Amino acid sequence: MAARTDRQFPRELCDGRTPGGGGPAADAGGNDAPRNDTVAAATELQATLAIRGPVDVQRAIDWLNTITALTGGLLIAAASLVVFASILARALTGRSLYGDMEVVQIATAVGASLFLPYAQSSGVHVIVDVFTWWAGPRTLAALTRLGAVAMALIMAVLAWRTAVGAVGMWQAREQSIMLGVPTWTCYAALVPGLALASLVALLQAVAPLAHKSEDSTP
Repeated sequence: MAARTDRQFPRELCDGRTPGGGGPAADAGGNDAPRNDTVAAATELQATLAIRGPVDVQRAIDWLNTITALTGGLLIAAASLVVFASILARALTGRSLYGDMEVVQIATAVGASLFLPYAQSSGVHVIVDVFTWWAGPRTLAALTRLGAVAMALIMAVLAWRTAVGAVGMWQAREQSIMLGVPTWTCYAALVPGLALASLVALLQAVAPLAHKSEDSTP
């Protein structure tokens, strides 16, 4: 699902303790907890940067994230069907579908861009912890926010330049070679996913971390 506002971040991690433990994260021998514990904490922290604000805004963003992800999935599924049909046509007639690769390229590119908002809001992007496996919860929180800011800027720049490219393609009346699809429509279809991903990342960058309430059950 898209970013959930009821997802909460364990207070113990913010206090430098493992959930259920009374002191700093450590193993039975008194050494630092395994690296996997830090990776798990970072993953949970990333997903906990939920969108905070008016309920209507939260619901609207969640709804948009879900719709764009489903649309992207349908496009990828359609591209798979085109590939299957082209292979079947080649096997039966000796000729593949005309323009099949153009359809697959366009559908895959647009579909991938529509997955970005959902992936960002759900905190499922790949985390590389080569330089941060040693970091504590507060450091991870700061780095996670910094990553959200960077993602917001990168997606905003990509959306802007893609929109500029779409205008340029429209002015040049450029078309795809085989099917004659106006190239500007392909560029323009990339903009919504990139822009929404930028908005989600921006909202995450300024979102407060949600903590468990004192009377909440485990």
